[in-house]
Amino acid sequence: MTKDSAARGGNGSDADSVTLDSALIQLGGLILGRFATTFGSGEGVYTIEQTFDLGNNTGQVNQIAYQFDFGNGFGVQVSLEDTTEHRRLIGGGIYGGAQIPDIVGKLYVDQGWGSAFLSGAGHYINAIQFGGNSDETYGFAVAGGVEVNVPFGNGTRIGVQGGYALGAQDFINDGMTSTVGTPDAIFDAAGNLEMGNFFAVAGGIGTSFTPTISAALGGGWTYADYDVAGSVDVSNINVQGSIGWTPVSGLLFALGAEYRYIDQTGGARDGSLLTTFFRAQAEF
Repeated sequence: MTKDSAARGGNGSDADSVTLDSALIQLGGLILGRFATTFGSGEGVYTIEQTFDLGNNTGQVNQIAYQFDFGNGFGVQVSLEDTTEHRRLIGGGIYGGAQIPDIVGKLYVDQGWGSAFLSGAGHYINAIQFGGNSDETYGFAVAGGVEVNVPFGNGTRIGVQGGYALGAQDFINDGMTSTVGTPDAIFDAAGNLEMGNFFAVAGGIGTSFTPTISAALGGGWTYADYDVAGSVDVSNINVQGSIGWTPVSGLLFALGAEYRYIDQTGGARDGSLLTTFFRAQAEF
């Protein structure tokens, strides 16, 4: 839970707000609350300590989930998730009221060699076109990935994952950047919703050179494709790296950077983005 204080309304007064990051109640396999979406693979080596994201959605979502543990590291989790948490934009209109939750499922295995997962999600889209027309459709997303522990260094992991979404980009294009926006769906000239096609693939490696020095390197590609005339397709190519120092147990200092190239069609301006960060984390 976080608490922010900021000046609002231009009058110099402070307004406090409280944001719930995550909280849950678990009764056996039943889990209720706000926690990482069932669709996500968890913390992968293709993200840098979850500061940057190359496509695997691990965001916090209000949901009701049930987890089945089959033993020997195998399991499945299914959930009903707040659909508004997975909405982006509607081209030529806006989303209507939330009516159907997103239905999400994930098969996974976690053993000594590493881990793997296969996820699927359904996302209902109901939208209102500017001018009053409305339409509805149903999108989906699928993704899979594998992470392997390798006998090099200390705790070295190599991972890769990929996914496809039709109108449900939030599940896979979690970190996409565009100057024109990437709608989930677009109203065409006839007033019908046409969903976008979204692709993502990412991979990386993380290792510890010594008990106190660790590093990670990753890369990925995301793509948004639209069939509506006049729309702009967008692709991102990402490269990330970080190095961490843990002088004592529970204390981490990390320095990282991400470079992203943004390619847009239809005359929209291409560009690049370089982001750096320094992180200090203490666990008690």
